[in-house]
Amino acid sequence: GEGADPVGSFWIVSKVKEMLLGQSPTNLPDIYAPYGYDIALHEGYAWADTLFGIPWEMLIGAPGFYNIHVFQTLCLSFIGMYLVFRVIGLHGVFSLMLAHLSIFHSFGIDEIAYGRPTQMHWIWMTFTTIGVLKILYGELTKTDFWKWGLFTGLSMGMSCLVYWFGAVAVGFSLAIAFILEL
Repeated sequence: GEGADPVGSFWIVSKVKEMLLGQSPTNLPDIYAPYGYDIALHEGYAWADTLFGIPWEMLIGAPGFYNIHVFQTLCLSFIGMYLVFRVIGLHGVFSLMLAHLSIFHSFGIDEIAYGRPTQMHWIWMTFTTIGVLKILYGELTKTDFWKWGLFTGLSMGMSCLVYWFGAVAVGFSLAIAFILEL
């Protein structure tokens, strides 16, 4: 990636790891010294995408983990989009094609090229969408309804802890899917 975004990705993954392990406070005194900057408060604790990168960063270190993290992010988002299209009843091949188009469009490629994998991290939002579709259109027992409700709520909570762009991109893809379903 170009610019400061890849460096920011390396930094945030290592900082979140330290914060989760209790090795660093969320208030970082090096930013806006001497007062500091509460990264957790100002980022809205939106670190759910980094959770998948932390094991790779611990195993390989920075910057080596980054390419695996980006690949993993794209694979999870691709799988999520494929599952959404399958849930609405599209054929497997057509679902693969639409999932591919959802992930590898020009804006998505630019986001990855400029070092912003967070904006392509859609797995939680796609799980939320699958849950909503199951609740609205599935023939569910009362127990299944509660299971899908819990799944949907947890997925939505996690998607809110990633980045707003995922919701916009998945929403646009779902609009296309719903139009196709009509």
